[in-house]
Amino acid sequence: GEGGIDCAMTRLALALESALEPAGAAAALAATVEAALGGGGAVAGAFVWSTAAAGDAGEAIGQHLAARWPGAELLGTSFEGLLLDGRVWQGEPAVALLAWTAGPGAPIPIVCDPGLRDPDRLAKEIASAGDRIVPGPDDLVLLFPDALGPPALRPLLDRFSPERGGPLLAGAAASGIDGGPAPSWALPAETGGGPEPLVGLLFPGGPRPETEREEEPVRRASAARIACADATRPASPWLEITACRTHWIDALEGEPPIVWIRRQLGLEGPAPIEPHLDRLPVRLADPPR
Repeated sequence: GEGGIDCAMTRLALALESALEPAGAAAALAATVEAALGGGGAVAGAFVWSTAAAGDAGEAIGQHLAARWPGAELLGTSFEGLLLDGRVWQGEPAVALLAWTAGPGAPIPIVCDPGLRDPDRLAKEIASAGDRIVPGPDDLVLLFPDALGPPALRPLLDRFSPERGGPLLAGAAASGIDGGPAPSWALPAETGGGPEPLVGLLFPGGPRPETEREEEPVRRASAARIACADATRPASPWLEITACRTHWIDALEGEPPIVWIRRQLGLEGPAPIEPHLDRLPVRLADPPR
């Protein structure tokens, strides 16, 4: 669940802490990644993921890390749960830290203005994060919009369509405590307070255009680092399965699953449902002891 990963000339390191006390958690996280990267002076940037149950601890930890690494860029947000260290962290405090060194292939922080919704301006801000006109098809853009107030993501996806030479765009919906807004942040502060910014990471698939010819082997090596990115968040409460057959659920909380699905979608009576939405995706777990 923690350690360093060689990535072309860039190194990545990952650490996890479940303590809520920000100063102690930040010190423990920093010690782990510094040991992997070669000291605090090697840290060029870091992303902090926290569980919603951690409240504002993620940003508080980020403040301590910013003081420890004054030259590094830090940003972060929270999710209902995290998948790390061989388990799911949900409903309990946990903070994960991804740190990196400078060099070809290093992640580039994305921080878009709070409240920005215009897809053209969002696309320009994402592109400017990489200091290039438009991220290319070898690049990967990860975005973490607030689940309660996402920007116009479909038009944004269209602007980065692979058919138009854009990067692979992926991400996950961030969420806060008790289903509230996600506390996204960036340090040093770039937004002057107010609503939380849209944050993300740009993973270059190769060197910048001005160095492409000299370092073509690096482009090939780093472009192969990431083949797939995926994420999800729970969309429903835990439900009791009151009747089922093999591979099929007959009743949830005493009613047919299709009734529950219609209620979640706001559909009444005979309103049609899209194909396959009548099949309920579930996650099974052992009951608490």
